[in-house]
Amino acid sequence: MLKVPNKNFICEFCNHSYSTKSNMLMHQKTAKKCLMLRDTSIKDVKCDYCEFSSIRKSVLTSHKISCKKLKEQNSKILERKDNEKDIEIDSLKKKLKKQTILLSNKNILINHLERELKECKEQLKDHFIMIASKPTIVNTTNNNQRIHNLIVPDFKDSTISDKVENKFTLEYLNDGIRGVAKFTKDYIVNDENGKHKYICCDTTRAVFKYIDENGILHKDVRAVRLKNAIKEPIIKKSKTLFIYENSRLFDDIANGDDNDDTNELINEKITLLKDNFLKVKNIDDNEFDYAKEMVLLMDNNLNTPNI
Repeated sequence: MLKVPNKNFICEFCNHSYSTKSNMLMHQKTAKKCLMLRDTSIKDVKCDYCEFSSIRKSVLTSHKISCKKLKEQNSKILERKDNEKDIEIDSLKKKLKKQTILLSNKNILINHLERELKECKEQLKDHFIMIASKPTIVNTTNNNQRIHNLIVPDFKDSTISDKVENKFTLEYLNDGIRGVAKFTKDYIVNDENGKHKYICCDTTRAVFKYIDENGILHKDVRAVRLKNAIKEPIIKKSKTLFIYENSRLFDDIANGDDNDDTNELINEKITLLKDNFLKVKNIDDNEFDYAKEMVLLMDNNLNTPNI
């Protein structure tokens, strides 16, 4: 059988019994209930930082030191998290602003393109009605002289690609289809001495002519042959120019001082750049405009053509 220890030492204040005197004395020095029974002036004091309480000053002081340190650490963590949230919120605001600008520009561009498409359809309708009713007038003598002075053009893919890569600049792109026509006149259909490789013989129907290396005269109605020769390299170079300039303009907005007037001007440039790039990219759909601009540029002495 287990021997139950004798508890012969009884606390005189709270009647708890202990097996040894030392245990009883320790109880009398440390037990909260016993101490408060012995001295009613003793109060339970709470920690300044949490709900912990103690009547023993040494215990409370030790607790306060660790509790304060923990409180400060938690405060720093919360402050850091708040700063991180503020940074994330600022970043999201900037992204939202850019997306809002992009959406606004897209809507402006869509509305602009819809208006232009409507105008083009009306112009084409009027043009075909006029063509059907108007007789063709061609200055045969003058055309024969101009054809006689023609030099052979170089419409090789490599030659045209090289000229487009080195000569087609943002200035031409910013002028849309007209810029493409101007580049064609400057570097494709005229040589360095201004001699013609390609001429317009009928301004009413936009009929162009050129001779090949065998001296055979070819007709190019609405400059389709010429347009197809320059189309791919022009679109490729235009895309490169557009991406670079569009990125630069957006950087100007992002790095600017949020001036509304300045940003509005930059947004107008972005919209115009996109508009002209899309016209060049869709040059097949704008074939009529390209032919018209080529007629206007080929001979400054010609009257404005009705095409």
